[in-house]
Amino acid sequence: MLRFDLLGTLGGVRFRAPAADACLVAAGNSLTVINATSGETVPLFLGAGALPVAGEATAHGARVTVTVDGVTGGLLPDLIAAARLAGAEGHSLRGGLAAGGGFAQAVEVIAVTLPSGASLLYAARPAGSGIDRFALGPDGTLAFLGRMADGAGVPLASVAAMATVQVGGAGYLLAGSQTEHGLTAFRIGADGALAQVATLTQGDGLPVQTITAMQTVVMGGASFAIVAAAGSSSLTVVRILDGGGMVITDQLIDELGTRFAGATVLDVVTHQGRVFVVAAGSDDGITLLTLLPDGTLQVLDVLADGLTTSLADISAVRAVVVGNELQVAVLSGIDAGLTVLRVDLSTLGATGTATALDDVVAAPAGGGSVAAGAGADIVLDSAGSDLLSGGAGGDLFVLGRDGVADTILDFDPAV
Repeated sequence: MLRFDLLGTLGGVRFRAPAADACLVAAGNSLTVINATSGETVPLFLGAGALPVAGEATAHGARVTVTVDGVTGGLLPDLIAAARLAGAEGHSLRGGLAAGGGFAQAVEVIAVTLPSGASLLYAARPAGSGIDRFALGPDGTLAFLGRMADGAGVPLASVAAMATVQVGGAGYLLAGSQTEHGLTAFRIGADGALAQVATLTQGDGLPVQTITAMQTVVMGGASFAIVAAAGSSSLTVVRILDGGGMVITDQLIDELGTRFAGATVLDVVTHQGRVFVVAAGSDDGITLLTLLPDGTLQVLDVLADGLTTSLADISAVRAVVVGNELQVAVLSGIDAGLTVLRVDLSTLGATGTATALDDVVAAPAGGGSVAAGAGADIVLDSAGSDLLSGGAGGDLFVLGRDGVADTILDFDPAV
């Protein structure tokens, strides 16, 4: 089964102190660390099976003046450039309107490219309310265009996470409120204006408290948002439908065997049709999960902090596929160093088909038989009576609550 292995922890002058106010941005086989704590941006060059190599750091200089939610300050040019990269992946980044400004100056930003080719930046203050919309120039300049305000039925107080997704040919912006505990979907108009199309709150059955992070992903033609919430220590999966409607498909709550209590950071990566999620919070460790075809999450591995890692109070995480491995870079808010983990993907197999590699296979709808091949497979039951076989290797059987008996034909507790 897939698991975390430690590549090592980078120290030295670049990572000599904790990085409570930093973000990690991926581009190909490289990472960029925008570290507002140390006031510098550091490029990292990744290689399979090795710690990244740090490039030349650049000190943060003049900011781009902007007013967000009535508060005037400036955004780092590096953050704006990074927002373009992160926006292409569909998620927002956290920055600040002033150096050392703390939560009051924090701002969540996400860049979007419209079908016309125009670039926009959406910005929200977690300490405020609403979402501001700016024209984003090629040189990083910002010009205010409009605002979507918080109001009755529009939970936009303390927006702490934003994400974008394309469904049915239309673009949508998702916004998560930290204090109103709601998720709202907006259709992005031709000029970037936002039109509310759906909202989920606790009153609508969204069981979250204090949304902190969000990522979107497309798997098997279906679009999903994965939402982290600190107050409920939860990871919630929401499917985004044509027209922007939202349906909850799963939720995991942190427990003794996982490490995302007070969930604050997550990242999502797709590789060979499989979706991997890394998540962390306040309990000094990190959890690896996979999103299954039915929109449910399955824990694969958990790694606790140790003497050679910096996994306490994780402040930033980014996962990148390098060759046949998933590399996970982690920064801590209280420990020095940048820890890099790896997950070996060389034996990753197929979804829906049994091979000699590590596959995901499912019983036919309504009940039946399914047999996996060699490898460490994930075998799913269906809403019916099933006969499940994992074949050779250490397999994981996932059984749903359908009220019907299933039989695992080759279960061996010694494997």
